[in-house]
This record gives sequence, structure tokens and C-alpha cells, in this order.
Amino acid sequence: MRIRIALPLLLLAGAATAGATTYLVQLTTDQLSTSSTYYLDFQLNDGDNVQDNEVDLSDFNFGGFTPVGSPQFNGGGGSGDLVSGFILQDVDFFNQITQGFTPTGTVTLSFLLTYTENFDTSDPSNVPDEFVFTIDTDNSGSPGNSVVSSGQHSLVVVDIQPGAVPVTYPADNQYNNFEATITSIPEPASWGLSAAGLLLGLALRRRRSAGR
Repeated sequence: MRIRIALPLLLLAGAATAGATTYLVQLTTDQLSTSSTYYLDFQLNDGDNVQDNEVDLSDFNFGGFTPVGSPQFNGGGGSGDLVSGFILQDVDFFNQITQGFTPTGTVTLSFLLTYTENFDTSDPSNVPDEFVFTIDTDNSGSPGNSVVSSGQHSLVVVDIQPGAVPVTYPADNQYNNFEATITSIPEPASWGLSAAGLLLGLALRRRRSAGR
């Protein structure tokens, strides 16, 4: 599936947390039954026993499904909703947000995923915190009830550490290989440098034109 990012959506990245990493996550599938209820499942799992990371899920756009009920929070680190966005903090080992939905046709979903990249390397036994996004067939949070039967039962996984890049896995078996896609969105500082470079180029061009 090709990814097109509209300019207004990119400009929203200006509101992202400074020093954090932001990605656009998109998903389209017609493989989910309109007679069943599914659950968007977002998790932030602590790996280094240091409560120092946060994941922000914002700018949700969705179609082809009706939300069911209110979001459910497991662990102490989740808050928000589909309208205002969700926040996950690694205050417990397992921090989860689930939101039920019933498909009404082809499901489309996109959101901005922004996360800090802190990782305590002082203890060799530490592992990075982990962000997970998947779709479940029930609200138990069990990996075996994900629409993905491989790749940690997840559509998107991020091992959070400096330079971390999300990894995507396709849904499979009866779900016929639909897959989330991710696109990196430059940090606001990068946009500022790009704009400055563009203005400098225009100024030099004008100066050369005026000298002719």
C-alpha cells in the first residue's frame, strides 16, 4: 500500500514532543468481520525498570468502524481517548489501552506515534521498553487473541532506545495478510533547518538576478 502524507498532517508534527521520534501509522483492511467486535490494543511494556519513557498516540483518523464503549486501561500508565489521543507511560511493567470497535466496511485507521528514546544501559540485564500496537479479537490482552499470529502477535513493535525504528508485521491466516505501514515524520527542528535553507536559497537567487 502506498503512503501519501498530506501537508496539513505533516505540519501537525510541529506539536510533537521535542527530542522525541514521530511516525505516521496507517492501516487499511477489509478482512475484519462486520458481525464481530475487535479491540485496538496499545501497550508500553517496561524493560529496564526505569520509569522514563512516554508514548503519545494522537491525530486519530478512522473510518469503516464504530467505536464500542470507552477505552479500557490496564496498569497505571494509560489515559485519553480516540478524540483527544492516548498517552502511555511506563509506570508499571505492563501498561495497556484497548478500545473496542465494530467494523462497518473497509477499516481505515491512521495516527501519529510519538515516543521518547530513553534506555538505561547501566545494568547488562536490562532490555529496552517496548511499544506494541495490534488488533485483538477480545479484550483479554492475551497474545493468542491477536489478529496477528507471528511477529510477537503485533502489527507494530518498537524496542525503545536511541535510534529505534518501528517494525511492522502482517496479519495472517484468516486475516489474509493486511499490514500496518509506518512513515517517519521529521522533528520540528529539521523542518526549521529545511525552511531556513530554502529561504537562503531564494535570497541568493534574488541577489544573483539583481546583479545581472
